[in-house]
Formats: sequence, C-alpha cells, structure tokens
Amino acid sequence: MYKKCILTGLLLLFFLSTTPSPAVADDAENIAGFTSGFSRVLTSAFQLPLKLVNDTFTQPFPLGVLYGVIDGTVSTVTNLVGGTFEMAAAAAPYAKYAWIAAL
Repeated sequence: MYKKCILTGLLLLFFLSTTPSPAVADDAENIAGFTSGFSRVLTSAFQLPLKLVNDTFTQPFPLGVLYGVIDGTVSTVTNLVGGTFEMAAAAAPYAKYAWIAAL
C-alpha cells in the first residue's frame, strides 16, 4: 500500500512537472503572431489608397482628400511598424538558435 502511494505521488509529480507552462508561448502562437505581423506589413501598402478613396467619396471634396491622405498615412505607418514589431516579437524566442544557422 505504501509503495503504491509513493509510486502514484511520483507519477503525479512527473506529469505535473512536464505540462507546459501557460506563461510561455508555444510554437503555434509564435507562428500565428508572425503571420499576423507579416499580413499587416503586406497590407500596409494598400492603406493609403483605400483610405484616400473612401474619405474622398464620403466627405466633401477638399476635406475628404486631405483627411484621406492623413488617415491613410497614419494607418500605413502604424501597420508597417506594428507588423514589424509583431514579427520581431514572434521570432525573438528563436534567436537563441541563430548560431546554428551561422554554421
């Protein structure tokens, strides 16, 4: 009986210690973050024309063009910088393997 309790306790301790920590991002989360950042970088080039056309057609002529240029520029820069940082944050856990790639 005593041996079964010890064996059960050791097995329970083993299985609890090998479960992944929720604080550490796994590979799927890193890949999702990288692809999200990559799509933000790719679509940032289309933000200026889309915002320009949308604001030109929804607002009066001189202000619509001005608002579209400002809104599109801010959106383009925000998506470009945010996507770059999102890709860098997703790739950061793999930086420790960079020396292997250099060989």
